[in-house]
Amino acid sequence: MQQLRQLQEQVEILDRDLSRIHDRKKLKTPFGQTIPIHPRLLPHLQDLQQDYFQEGKLDTFSTYLSEFSRYSRFTTLASLQFSDSYFNNSTSIVSAIEFDKDDEFFATGGVTKKIKIFDYNSVVSDSHFKETIPKYPIREIPCNSKISCLAYNRYIKPYLVSSDYEGIISLWDVNQGALVSQFDEHERRVWSVDFSDLDPTTVASGGDDTKVKIWSTNHKQSQLMIDTKANVCSVKFHPTLRYHLAFGSADHHVHYYDLRKPSQPLAVFKGHKKAVSYVKFVDSEHMITASTDCSLRQWSLERTRQETQHDDCVRVYKGHTNEKNFVGLSINASGTFIATGSETNQVFCYHSRLSKPVMDYPFGNSIDPISGAPVPYGDPMQFVSSVCWKRRSNVLVCANSQGRVKVLEMH
Repeated sequence: MQQLRQLQEQVEILDRDLSRIHDRKKLKTPFGQTIPIHPRLLPHLQDLQQDYFQEGKLDTFSTYLSEFSRYSRFTTLASLQFSDSYFNNSTSIVSAIEFDKDDEFFATGGVTKKIKIFDYNSVVSDSHFKETIPKYPIREIPCNSKISCLAYNRYIKPYLVSSDYEGIISLWDVNQGALVSQFDEHERRVWSVDFSDLDPTTVASGGDDTKVKIWSTNHKQSQLMIDTKANVCSVKFHPTLRYHLAFGSADHHVHYYDLRKPSQPLAVFKGHKKAVSYVKFVDSEHMITASTDCSLRQWSLERTRQETQHDDCVRVYKGHTNEKNFVGLSINASGTFIATGSETNQVFCYHSRLSKPVMDYPFGNSIDPISGAPVPYGDPMQFVSSVCWKRRSNVLVCANSQGRVKVLEMH
């Protein structure tokens, strides 16, 4: 009982002190000492306080507080150019970046109608990088149309699937640079494609024809079709449930299906104010979505298993700008850090427990074709178009609408 009273007293002290921080920006201990509050903590105090009391366990709270405070900035490991002309300042949007199953190679694709494969270690091998020194891909695959999305197979290392603006799904063997098969039932542009993590032969796709299609790499015809009545912007298989699929739609909602019962969704998650451009799973219990309403949302999947009264939306993340473009969304392997692009030509990083960005990285201005130096003015039309974590590290690969690709590391 004495320990319980001491804990209650400590909680009351913490609660009083945190409530004063917004006004004073300094914390005064019960012993009269004044402790400055680090500026990085100030935007997150409300989230920190709320989670502290919800967790009820100091060790759990201290773990994610340590995760948040461990990193404060991005540094550049390497920089390369996706467009064919290194000093091409025109639009060369990189729509997709994907690492293979071993994080050894990463693929890029976009409006230049090419898929380029890079060896990660080769790209970052020169620690004294120069942005004006080209980094060349180990494989370049010409395509017939602009690429909208890429997905690597998690079992067959060289297999990469792509979707394009003509509505074609293509399966590639990137080791050979060869086309394995194509699927062409979509009637309009396909925005998203995904390989199942649990079945290496199963692929999902969705696009502007309002249809989600499930394919087997062993058959030319689709195995299942869901007509959604609205443009489909993103499709994603559940990481541990073989038949579960989520997709984001232009109707502002996230639809979650059991493919064995495709007549109706298990759940429809509502909250975004505009089209849902990306869906990613944090783990088996939660997913993150991005929308052109300038927000990310984290959702609980608990309602798909039982009727509950709680709000499905766990947290709303705001701080980046996204009103009309696909800017990318990626979650690291631990589910701790969420990266997204912005129409301010920046990369933003959120901690999964905090609703405001914990760090950002400005891409910088265009490169002058004569001097090789950044131009002294920014182009307001540039935006970050794709992001992808190297899963088992604190490294992020990102690209912008000018075709500049950067490899960043958190410090």
